[in-house]
Amino acid sequence: MCRSGPVLHIEHEVYLRYGQTNPDSSQRHQSRLVILIFGWMGARFAHLQKYTKIYEELYPTATQILIRSSPSFFWSSEATANARLAPVAQILGSLGCCLYSGPKISLPNRVKLPKFDQPRILVHAFSNGGSSQMVYLGRMLSSHIPKSIPDIPRLKTAIILDSCPGIGHLDNSRRAFTVGIRNPIIRSLVYLVLTIALPTMFAWRRILGKKPFFELLREALNSVDLLPWTHSYTPRLYLFSKKDDMILAEDVLSHADEAKRLGFRVSTEIFTESGHVAHARESPERYWGAVQRVWEEAHILQ
Repeated sequence: MCRSGPVLHIEHEVYLRYGQTNPDSSQRHQSRLVILIFGWMGARFAHLQKYTKIYEELYPTATQILIRSSPSFFWSSEATANARLAPVAQILGSLGCCLYSGPKISLPNRVKLPKFDQPRILVHAFSNGGSSQMVYLGRMLSSHIPKSIPDIPRLKTAIILDSCPGIGHLDNSRRAFTVGIRNPIIRSLVYLVLTIALPTMFAWRRILGKKPFFELLREALNSVDLLPWTHSYTPRLYLFSKKDDMILAEDVLSHADEAKRLGFRVSTEIFTESGHVAHARESPERYWGAVQRVWEEAHILQ
């Protein structure tokens, strides 16, 4: 059996892993699968690799694109955010996942991308950090679709939202921004700065007549055209826990309920003992069973 390729660092926080190049007949239908993973804010590469390795076992012929999320992304201008996500957009365009005519970078020589006919896309976003990057990517891709193309192809796809979206409560937001800082002195200083900065930003946006960031995020996640290839019947799965003290279960559930009201196909998997983005570690069979079910649903519905 052919082994999958190594994980390649592309640029910024973007990584690529090829699937098996010579799948047997039982796996060939998955050879056009692209798995797009948006990590939670501050997640270490080693932690995210635990998910990419399970996906490699489940769908060995799939191409995986991994995007890490850093705290600086939240403070970036839209132009900077787009520049960071440009490699992802370029790779997706080259794979045939979307029509992309925006800025391009020089990819490493080792990167040889196949052009899939009608690829299938499984999107997995973690926490507010990952889901916000997904929203930015969708907006960026939509802005660079050639105007001469009247209809965007709708592909087999599903969306998985792990521990998101939250509402952005002050205490939870401060923990999210500081959880990855090991030095206690620096962590305390950053915590203090955030105590002042976050409410100030919230108030300033209200003065300017703008909605808070997390309200915009929640609205965008319930948009039919969240990504160029999604639609109203794209199945989505919410994975969250009653013990998550960073993204509250009731905040995620209210978003899932709103998605149902808007006509989206929604399923939920509610955990009772796991912490933030720790559901796969606490209950791996339930977690990955739910992931496989929503992907199977995508094939049936679309």
